[in-house]
Amino acid sequence: MCGSSDTNLRIHANDAKKPMLICEFTRMTRNKAMRDYESMQKIAMPIYEFMRMTRRPILRSRHSRANSQFSHRARGFSIVETIVAIAILSVVVVAPLTLAQRGLNSSIYARDQVTAFYLAQEAIEYVRNIRDNNNLIGRSRTGDWLKGLETCKKSTECGIDVNAGRIIDCDDKGNPKLRPCQLTFDPSTGIYGDHRDNGNGDPVGNLQDSIFTRKLIITPIAVGSDLNGEADLAVTVSWQTGLLQKSVVINERIFNWYPAQ
Repeated sequence: MCGSSDTNLRIHANDAKKPMLICEFTRMTRNKAMRDYESMQKIAMPIYEFMRMTRRPILRSRHSRANSQFSHRARGFSIVETIVAIAILSVVVVAPLTLAQRGLNSSIYARDQVTAFYLAQEAIEYVRNIRDNNNLIGRSRTGDWLKGLETCKKSTECGIDVNAGRIIDCDDKGNPKLRPCQLTFDPSTGIYGDHRDNGNGDPVGNLQDSIFTRKLIITPIAVGSDLNGEADLAVTVSWQTGLLQKSVVINERIFNWYPAQ
């Protein structure tokens, strides 16, 4: 019908009165299909030519070429295929290594954070111990319940060497090499301290520099008529992990639990 035998259009009996419209519709549909096919061919041919030109024969020996009837059809990987394969391999290898590195960094930070917290709490407990000793020997009645901690009331803060029972002024007096409040570490005992040579600031003996710096400042607070009845303690332990500066701050208030009567 319509001069063509390749049409798949079905004509109902009721449409027999409209042969010209059906023929026109069939012709337009066929022409559109041909135009679509030509457009797809124009797009596909450059891609096919590029893939064909970038493929190279696989190097084979003379004997293998002679014995293989398909040797003339053998081809290697194209550049695009190689790049895609390398990209997939990179993702497969790099992703687990990245996750492992992040997990390791998190565990190191958690370890340092826990250590810093205990170092700050150690300074608080040391001040409590001095306060209790002063009260037990009667110094609280004269207002000296914080005797021995005068250096920590300065704006420059102070350091504490708990092992040696010393209070250290954190003022480096313009010489950063002294590092007066950077803690030292004893690898034989695993104990932190603040024992340095006053001349050059180097750790004494077998001690090593640690990554932690501990500073304490005490602020007296008035309680009623007693101008020195309470004290605010602020301990800051700071350290550096890689390029990041971290710190832990603990605030505590202590009281003169045995004031003058």
